[in-house]
Amino acid sequence: MCVNAKRLSVAVLGVMATLGYPAARADAGCDESGVFTIDNTGCGESGVFTIDNTGEPPGPEDPPIRKNRYISFDPNNPDISVAFQVEMTGSTYFPGSVGILGWVGEPFEAPEDPGVWLAELVDAQPAGRIWSEPLVHLGDCKIVPVATYQIRATVDGIVFSDPLVISTIAQPTPQYWADCVGQMEAGSWTAPNGVVNFDDVSAAVQYFTSAATAPHLTMVDIEPEEPNAVLNFSDIQQIVYAFQGDGYPFSDPADCTLTPRLDGYSNGGCQEPPGGRSRDGYPFCGDDVFQFNVDGHTLHAVHEHAAYNCCLADIQVTLSLVENTIRLAEEETFDGDPCLCLCC
Repeated sequence: MCVNAKRLSVAVLGVMATLGYPAARADAGCDESGVFTIDNTGCGESGVFTIDNTGEPPGPEDPPIRKNRYISFDPNNPDISVAFQVEMTGSTYFPGSVGILGWVGEPFEAPEDPGVWLAELVDAQPAGRIWSEPLVHLGDCKIVPVATYQIRATVDGIVFSDPLVISTIAQPTPQYWADCVGQMEAGSWTAPNGVVNFDDVSAAVQYFTSAATAPHLTMVDIEPEEPNAVLNFSDIQQIVYAFQGDGYPFSDPADCTLTPRLDGYSNGGCQEPPGGRSRDGYPFCGDDVFQFNVDGHTLHAVHEHAAYNCCLADIQVTLSLVENTIRLAEEETFDGDPCLCLCC
């Protein structure tokens, strides 16, 4: 079982500073050979100061589609190690949140949609990486409707590329958000059209039912506060609420509190009984052992020697957060009746 724990406030893992261009120096300029030797920069034949260590600006999604809770971009840096900084430059609903939001975290595949690469914002500048993903969909509680963002590449966190400017959906009329699609044309959904209606609900239902004409996940995944790459009735319900005139229900990006989420879990199956009885009283299981390790922003937890009924259907794991404590609960589920047998 894996728990995304990047949002715990119990430890300060890094501090992000807003960095700008180097201050001008009295001795800065081109030498007789025309080479500018500071910060891996150079001067062209025209004597114009140029910068060549920023990485390339990210590219837009093709075709660009404005969404509610995601901004999508082509990393466009297959041969150079860069990081991407994200800034909100405008917001109709949350103008007080305008400013640097953070950095694009390491992409991960959508659990139920292989080949779709998702990412979340992180506070501290991550190490640069080679971005091999063809398209990255950034979803976060700080990505909100009716807002404009800029994404810049950087090699060193000091000098940045030109920005890619991306906007989320425009405000629909007369609603406030949840305009997910336009119309069905030639077997596919067009981009949002400024109206929230049954087409938006229908598109979400199509994705939920895996219909051939379903839209992309990132067009209809709008709930919870931080999009979870899962389309279910909660997303559909938010579209209905928006159609009825409800406003955007989640926090101001400047104040949004991100919570850990359960990414997945599995059951390793029964051990072969070696015989004997352990001191904790369970037959042949041995004492319960818990192992934890952190990989990036993910906490991996393993429970060994767990005793459970042999006839169960699954061991369901749920996650809850109590103040700064993550709680994982394991519960047996059955398709029929339990049997008089223990497994571990």
